[in-house]
Amino acid sequence: MRHADLTAFRARQKQHRSEGRFTGIGSATYVEGTGVGPYEGCTAALNPNGRIVVDVSVPSQGQGHATTFAQLASDVLSCDPASVVVRATSGGAGAVGHGTFGSRAAVMAGNAVAAAATNLRRQILATAAEFFECSAEDLSIDDGFVQVTGTGARLSLADLATGVNPIRYPAVPATSTPWTGGSAPPIALAATEYFCNRQWVFGFGAHVAEVEVDIATGKTTLHRPATSWSARQPGKSSMDAMCRPKATRTAIGSAPRCSTTSPRR
Repeated sequence: MRHADLTAFRARQKQHRSEGRFTGIGSATYVEGTGVGPYEGCTAALNPNGRIVVDVSVPSQGQGHATTFAQLASDVLSCDPASVVVRATSGGAGAVGHGTFGSRAAVMAGNAVAAAATNLRRQILATAAEFFECSAEDLSIDDGFVQVTGTGARLSLADLATGVNPIRYPAVPATSTPWTGGSAPPIALAATEYFCNRQWVFGFGAHVAEVEVDIATGKTTLHRPATSWSARQPGKSSMDAMCRPKATRTAIGSAPRCSTTSPRR
């Protein structure tokens, strides 16, 4: 209520009442169990075209999975989210999981994406260290390039992936095992990781909506933009730009119900 500025609302409400208008404020709080297990997997790979391909087993139903997972992977790999391709698979690509239900995708698959991207980053730096003949600790990834700290030497992720693709095995160190399989060699830089959750994650928050009711017709109007937020520590959401609009739409959808239970109209 402090965030919604209840004191200012009461002043407006008093003015509205003198004008024959009926306004009210409603709030709803919630606690919801999320992150149902038992596990989710993710395969992250660097393609020769420089794109990061992320395979998960949680198809989107409109929640924005691709945007969220691309952001997670790009944060770990220090690349543009636009260069990350997210694919929902049935497990055939190595990303084995249990699907989308019960608000579990971000917790389960999101952690798997972060783990796979971290493993892939380690592989990228280790491989680039062989090319630059330096320690992996002397390398960093920035905007699609692996670069040697303090020297200006750098190599694009696309060139790195092309150089170590098994179809070009003469270019990799002699200790590597040449690919001898079928007609489509696997991508050399790829990682599959799993996340197992032994307990649920509980999301909680509150929604506040200020509405006006026409007592003659029952028409309900959202008088001011709904105020909504998750009761969480700042910076803890993986995609704050997506979380806030969703929370606001939830509050707007609940506004008519809030108006019928608003205290002290």
